[in-house]
Amino acid sequence: MEIEQKDFSLKVDKLLERHSWIAAEKQLFGKSGTDYDFSSRDHRKSREELEKLQAEQFGLEKRVNRKVMAMFEKAEDEYNDSLSKKNIIENDKSKIKKVIEELDEKKKETLKVTWVKVNKLTS
Repeated sequence: MEIEQKDFSLKVDKLLERHSWIAAEKQLFGKSGTDYDFSSRDHRKSREELEKLQAEQFGLEKRVNRKVMAMFEKAEDEYNDSLSKKNIIENDKSKIKKVIEELDEKKKETLKVTWVKVNKLTS
């Protein structure tokens, strides 16, 4: 029994590691009125419903084109890649605009200085 207890303790620890929601909702286990109140549920009825849903799922799997999911994931990846590239381009565009504005300011300053020098020479 001690070996079984240690084995189950290890299984519980692994479940806690894999599923973070268990620790968060552990205080609700077994309390009436919660989703974890199994005493008020009919296990046979739940088992029948599970079997019915599994059979329905199996029937639907035959009609679902699995290639579509792969195509959807590929299209989604391409979309996300495009969004990433768009963001990079927009950032580069704003940097270029900033450089152009700085160059315009430098050009105006240089023209002003040159204009002042030319006016001094001609007067």
